[in-house]
Amino acid sequence: MQPLLNNMNDKELLNRIRKMRDEEAVGALLERYSHLLVAYCIPKMASREKSAEVIPALLGTLDQNFRTMHIPRANDCVAHTLATYFNPKSNIHPNHVSREVQAIYRAENRVQQSGSNPIERQQLCDELLQRFAQLSPDDQQVVTQFYAEQQSFDEIAVAKGISRDKVRNILKDARKKLATQLMDQAYE
Repeated sequence: MQPLLNNMNDKELLNRIRKMRDEEAVGALLERYSHLLVAYCIPKMASREKSAEVIPALLGTLDQNFRTMHIPRANDCVAHTLATYFNPKSNIHPNHVSREVQAIYRAENRVQQSGSNPIERQQLCDELLQRFAQLSPDDQQVVTQFYAEQQSFDEIAVAKGISRDKVRNILKDARKKLATQLMDQAYE
């Protein structure tokens, strides 16, 4: 069964965990993300407990969060868990997902579901084009360069005379705006 689980994507594994209470699916996800967990924890453990205490505690928390969090991506669940573990005074609630992130999940899900339906795909394309026109000209240019012209962050940064991080933030914000506008339209 384990080789079959290793070939499943995160979404399928999360569905098995949440619907079927599959322990092996939990193990497959924890194994898949264990290297990231260790890489994130090593710098943090210089002033914290020993790894023999931290890693098992985190694995137990992740196991519980995979079962109960309403986050549709395993990597986001891992990131959320690590953020709350290493910053316990933060106001991050383990089951809270921001409105923007929910909008992105819904938009991505809608794109996935429209894959085989040409009418739905065309309707989604029309809506995205309408929302795209509402972005600022600079945002439109960066989005076009990255997605349509397939330029790298570095190429866009050099062309616009800004930093690579600024390009990443522009794309991230534009994606959130588009997804939020699509979600808002769905509720109108």
